[in-house]
Amino acid sequence: MIQPKYEIGQQVWVVDVRDDVQSDTCPDCLGTKHWPITVPGGDTFDLECATCRYGFEVRGFVSTHVTITIATQMTVGSILINTSSDQPVTYMMNETGVGSGQIWSQADVFATKADAQPRLKEKQAEIQSEHDVREAARIAHNKKSCHKPSYDKRCIRELEKKVRVLTKS
Repeated sequence: MIQPKYEIGQQVWVVDVRDDVQSDTCPDCLGTKHWPITVPGGDTFDLECATCRYGFEVRGFVSTHVTITIATQMTVGSILINTSSDQPVTYMMNETGVGSGQIWSQADVFATKADAQPRLKEKQAEIQSEHDVREAARIAHNKKSCHKPSYDKRCIRELEKKVRVLTKS
């Protein structure tokens, strides 16, 4: 039989994770939202910056997720045991709601604040690396699928080129 470490009503320390978002000027376009491109034939045009593109919007800045972990003292309100789970013992705290609140894994619940400190650093590193990997994949995907100018813009460019040639002669 699985025995939980803590009892209902006991004061414990939990590893609480919070996200903060920092915005910085895009390092690739320097906030201009586009990359000026010059082709060997001399034509110039702009491509939307793939680094600071989020969905259909080009922002001119990049957002960086920063993971913050803190130890918070709470009171055990409910103990859940599920023998078929990889985390068989979980807790619900009075402060976050019992029955419909947050569920805390036994790996993130500690008797003292000092006991929670190593897990704080470990969990912060885990979650931060997940954020960093997702952000790097997003930027790589955007750069890979960066679009060339549309047909209309290419036609306009060709006509402008013809006008320049005709006005010179």
